[in-house]
Amino acid sequence: MNAGIFLVATQGNIHALSISPKGLIMGMLLAITTCFYGVLPGPLLKKYPAESVCAWAMLIGGCVLAVFLRPWRIEAHLDMIVIVGFLTIVIVGTILPFCLYLAAVKYAGSVYAGLLSSVEPVAATIVAAIFLGTAFPAIDILGFALVLSTLFILNINSK
Repeated sequence: MNAGIFLVATQGNIHALSISPKGLIMGMLLAITTCFYGVLPGPLLKKYPAESVCAWAMLIGGCVLAVFLRPWRIEAHLDMIVIVGFLTIVIVGTILPFCLYLAAVKYAGSVYAGLLSSVEPVAATIVAAIFLGTAFPAIDILGFALVLSTLFILNINSK
């Protein structure tokens, strides 16, 4: 997987990054926080359903974030299209994926859930290519293939 990420981030040139320094920092922070949310809920998931853990986590996280972002100060024009779009993003794009991820952590363990979640960026890239017409160089496609191959290699000798 590291070779695949290296190819995507550098385009094969060891002396330069093809991503911005801000992108690199955000990627590193994402990797660290992904480790936390894959391991920390483990004890809670042994005792409570994944849906309850997810609901409480989102409620607490939303309240803390609201203190800093103060969403009530943002003026917005609400019509039916905005409300349906907002609910779709919240339910389909946030609540459902996190509940399914926590269920995967509960039943498969944090290691396998983390490995399976590494498919998400590749899937997003494929969707961008198909629906948005985004073109990717061959080196990126090779990097994506290497990332995906990690899943198959690690599962060769599993039960």
